[in-house]
Amino acid sequence: MNPLEKYEDLKSKESFFKERLSHLKFFIDYDEVTFENDLVGYTADDYEANDNEKFDYQIISNFNCFKKLIISADKFSTTVINVPFNLEGWEKYYQDLLSLKFPEFSDEIMIGNDVIRYRQFKDDYFLGIETNYKLFKNKFKKDYGVAPHHKLIIFKKLNKKKIERIVIFEKFVHPHFDPPAYSFGSYYYAKNLLRVSDIENSFHYFIEKDFMDDGSVELSMSEEFGEYLKRHVFFYYDMLSHTTRGYIKFIEESFDPENE
Repeated sequence: MNPLEKYEDLKSKESFFKERLSHLKFFIDYDEVTFENDLVGYTADDYEANDNEKFDYQIISNFNCFKKLIISADKFSTTVINVPFNLEGWEKYYQDLLSLKFPEFSDEIMIGNDVIRYRQFKDDYFLGIETNYKLFKNKFKKDYGVAPHHKLIIFKKLNKKKIERIVIFEKFVHPHFDPPAYSFGSYYYAKNLLRVSDIENSFHYFIEKDFMDDGSVELSMSEEFGEYLKRHVFFYYDMLSHTTRGYIKFIEESFDPENE
């Protein structure tokens, strides 16, 4: 179902709800009821964005997910070949998604390598989403399972280039929805996995190698796969924005400047 639409008659969705709820296992212990979710994953493949979402996606996702890399043939056999991500493209995409899905955090400040998007909080306190994109890129070029790590912070401004961090939430995510959808690495693996048999797995997409006439080797990867990845990340941030609204409200109601 599309979380951005309001449904008046849910009768037509009865089978959908039954299928989703069938994955829940409930445990009753006197006055406490808990449950576990056996659903493999709710992903962008289940998500239908409205026209505005589709337009936003088209605007910010207009980049190649992968780069073509060329290495010499004599280094090919000794070089560790990682997925050739377009690091600059992905960095901008993540930044654009944060701006799109959390528009209230409209101001920005750079503290060292940390980018903080923030808004007014209480009195002279500010609430910000802190991200080290340089660290993300350094890890991402070696590990396809990496995504930017966001922290939620409450801080004071000391001057234009310095802040005092008052409270740091090490992970910007609702603790009951962690993660709000498949992580990038989990989705990358699940989407690419091809089950050949009960005992053999393969992949849909590989790093393609083109041996050139001059002795060099060109490495590339399918942009079809890249489109799946971009779409999932868009969905992930949409879910992150929905699931953290209540969490941010709770933090705002709980924070007392006089006790800091």
